[in-house]
Amino acid sequence: MANVFLSSTFTELEEYRKSAAAAIDQYGHVCVRMETFPAADREISDFCRQKIKEAELVILLLGKLYGTLIPGSNISYTEYEFDVAVELRVPILVFYALRSAPTRIQEALDAGAGDYTELKQRQEEFLKTKALRGRVARPYRDPNDLKFQIGHSIGEHFRTAQRNRPRRYVGPMMPHLCDRQAQIDEFGDAFASGAPGVPQIYVVYGHELEQHRNCVRRLICYYINYPRKNHEATLVAPALVEQALVEWPVSQDDDDDEEILFRRLCRRLFQILRKGYAIQESDPAKAFCRLAVETKAPFLQFRHALRPEDWGPRVQSLCLRYVQFWDAVRRGFEGFPPEQLPRTLVFFEFRHQFTSSEQKREFKESLFRVFKTSTLGQDLVRRILPELPSVEHRDLDLWYERFERFLLPQYRNIPSKELFPASPLPMLNAERRLRQLLGMREDDYEG
Repeated sequence: MANVFLSSTFTELEEYRKSAAAAIDQYGHVCVRMETFPAADREISDFCRQKIKEAELVILLLGKLYGTLIPGSNISYTEYEFDVAVELRVPILVFYALRSAPTRIQEALDAGAGDYTELKQRQEEFLKTKALRGRVARPYRDPNDLKFQIGHSIGEHFRTAQRNRPRRYVGPMMPHLCDRQAQIDEFGDAFASGAPGVPQIYVVYGHELEQHRNCVRRLICYYINYPRKNHEATLVAPALVEQALVEWPVSQDDDDDEEILFRRLCRRLFQILRKGYAIQESDPAKAFCRLAVETKAPFLQFRHALRPEDWGPRVQSLCLRYVQFWDAVRRGFEGFPPEQLPRTLVFFEFRHQFTSSEQKREFKESLFRVFKTSTLGQDLVRRILPELPSVEHRDLDLWYERFERFLLPQYRNIPSKELFPASPLPMLNAERRLRQLLGMREDDYEG
């Protein structure tokens, strides 16, 4: 549903305006016309300008007479509305009356429109120099013909506009949809206490539909990318959160011991820094320090995605070994000049499907046992962020105010409670619905 502004003279084309409004309404759009304007303490021209600014399309009906002049001006309201639409780049569809089309010329003259000869000449000049210049206009012969012409034209216009509509990727929008203030504050407290050369480990957990990577993206954007947006060098390596995902090793054989899994994990970690790299040194921490310094990036990010069913004793033991590795990296950085040291951020994303509070409590306790109570790596920053929440309607309302202009026309000016199911809504479900509201195909979706 789009706002379509109807512009024309009134008295001469009153019957045609009714037909135009009927055609616009018939196609499910809102016809904005002066007959429906409310009383307002402002100039008519200013009010029209605001309505055109809010419109998706302007329908310009041209009769045989030039319209009423704006007080203190030498142009009519109709020509002014045309100029405003051009200035604001609102699309204009033009329809003009054939010579045989019956219009209420005499009624307009009797109402004080002015001199017939002058009004006719000025209208012809307006058509020639502006309205018809560079546009494919459609003639009409009577109200019924005009209704058909408008219905056909606006249908084709919005179909073409939809095909040519710029892609609005959901990915960059979604990190700003849900309220993550608790996670932002917790991360900020720990981040502020960090220093180059001292790795920081963060645990992000919640239901698997809550888009963990978007939370990580938002934290990095909030504390690194945005505050340092004028930085000339690449700030974070790798630049995209998706590229920082390090697959957690899964035992391919029951005989795989922890050392084999750990070396496999380190190899995948190092290949984020240098594609195809194979560990040759006996000291993985030392190798990491050298590769990290070679990136010359102020910040390094790594992500590990795990599920509760994978969170068994062997994986927990490997996590403890991994924490020990990062402590060794901290000591290894001590041999490099401070100005060369990056800040290293390691994110563990735990995605569960728990619904009961008891399951959530037990899972959280296991995370604390491994990441917080361990005596390994006491000098490292290790923080378990609050569980990721679902999307509430207050979040959707905030998003709606920010991104309403991107919506398909038929979804604008509709309360978010009518656009989305009842909240709280898992973020992934909100994202899918958002794609529909933006008119995106599956292959338009980024990340």
